[in-house]
Amino acid sequence: MTAGPSTTTPPTGSHALLDLIYSQLHDHGAGASIGCLGAIAEFHEPEAKYERHAQRLTATSARGALAVELRGDEVACAYEAPSAHGDAWQYGIALLAPGRHGAARTALTEIGADERALKEQEQGWALFDLGLAVPNVDYCVRTANAELIDALRDHCGTSVVTAGHALQRVLIDASPTRVVMSPLARIEVYQPIARDHTPQGSHTHLLPDLLHRRRTHAANLPLPPQALPLMTLHPENPLFDDAGQRRSFDEDAYQRFETLLARHGLPDYVSAKHELRAALAAGSPHPRPRTRIARAALRAALRQSHYVNQAREDVARG
Repeated sequence: MTAGPSTTTPPTGSHALLDLIYSQLHDHGAGASIGCLGAIAEFHEPEAKYERHAQRLTATSARGALAVELRGDEVACAYEAPSAHGDAWQYGIALLAPGRHGAARTALTEIGADERALKEQEQGWALFDLGLAVPNVDYCVRTANAELIDALRDHCGTSVVTAGHALQRVLIDASPTRVVMSPLARIEVYQPIARDHTPQGSHTHLLPDLLHRRRTHAANLPLPPQALPLMTLHPENPLFDDAGQRRSFDEDAYQRFETLLARHGLPDYVSAKHELRAALAAGSPHPRPRTRIARAALRAALRQSHYVNQAREDVARG
């Protein structure tokens, strides 16, 4: 298979981008995240309260908050990738910017008073960057707890995100507000850190075993080179519910993302997937993919065709 017209994302106007973010966050099954491989904050709050201005959007709830402030050079890139489940796939809409974010902190650093806190009661609390050493995200904690502040200051200037570091247990016990930021957005998580399960609503993950790779995102995501993912939207998944539990295939959710993919996907990916689906529908041998993007499109198209065909057969049988 030959490559499509371009691997770059089409430009996204600021108004259209804010509309996209707002509409996705209002979808009951959707959410957003900011992070890198091994560290992420997830925002999923169906009952959040929203405020929207020309270039800024905020969403707040008791468990977490999100603020987006557009700079003007961001683009939306819809993507698909194989899931760890052999018959499933993941997808999202990455909000990207050129790779020119400033140097990443490599050690625990005290930033100072957080005057931009989204929770009014926490404005001015002490903010510490854990120092992930990745260029697209700062993973911070915010607290007014004097004992925790002293413990954090004792470790400033050192790497604290290595496996088994003693400070990680201190943070779990104290459960401060987590503030995960990119040049585009910030997510704040207020509910306690869960010890043995993923809680409902906004939450964070910090996985030192993955962080040592210093990757802005997983290698299997077909995103343009040299672009930094600053936030990701997660539309409703047709195979999994909000809690990540398997459910019956939802073709409506699948088709909604197909529309988003056609509008915001990489041109190479969209054209490769269209060609492969046409071959599958005609019963013809599919073209042999010759690029990484085309191979990703083939894997997604094959997995999806099984569910789409089965769903339509069920409807026909009625």
